[in-house]
Amino acid sequence: MNRDELRFEIFSSLKEVDEKFQAEHEELVSSFLDSFCKAYNAFEEIDESDIDKQFATVEMYIFNSLNNLLVSFSLLLSGFLVPSGNLMRNFGESIALSLLCSSYNLHYYKTISKTPTQYPYQKVLTYLLKNQNIKELNLVKAGVDKLACITRQYNNYSHASVFSMGSIFNFSKSGKVYLGAFYDHSKSKVYKKELRIRISACALIENVIPVPINNLRLTKKRQT
Repeated sequence: MNRDELRFEIFSSLKEVDEKFQAEHEELVSSFLDSFCKAYNAFEEIDESDIDKQFATVEMYIFNSLNNLLVSFSLLLSGFLVPSGNLMRNFGESIALSLLCSSYNLHYYKTISKTPTQYPYQKVLTYLLKNQNIKELNLVKAGVDKLACITRQYNNYSHASVFSMGSIFNFSKSGKVYLGAFYDHSKSKVYKKELRIRISACALIENVIPVPINNLRLTKKRQT
């Protein structure tokens, strides 16, 4: 490999893969775009009156979850299943943090603020699933279970698992190994499943966004 060949792999091949992906999954891609716009518009409608540091932190986590979802979708279009899945895990954990930090009655925001580099972020879904937190945060358990399900199925994307290794093989071309971006027609069902998960994630976060904001205002009002 020389520099020009590497440049092609990094830049030109991405465009080719994106075009192949969109051509084969146009309906699902369009559905994601519409769903994401609705979720992002809900974020932009947040009333920022009486904002404080805790409110700003919650808002940051919501934005981070949206950004992770969008970048995950972009990576999926380029055929990068593993890094795309990694960001879906980050997406779910960011939503969980926005909720855990949305009550002035809970300790999570203060604890994270004191030791932000030492906090066990990998446990945030476990904390969110506690019955007392579901009650305090005005959550529906079925919704929290759905968030946990979407997030935890991507745990294996963080390790050099069999699935991770399999993602570098193009099974539609006799299992040829590819460097960089490529579209594998034999993974079409997998791509469709992953697209549907991200569409579902858009609806989930659109519904979640008002919850932490309302929690902050409600618990702050009770304290005054």
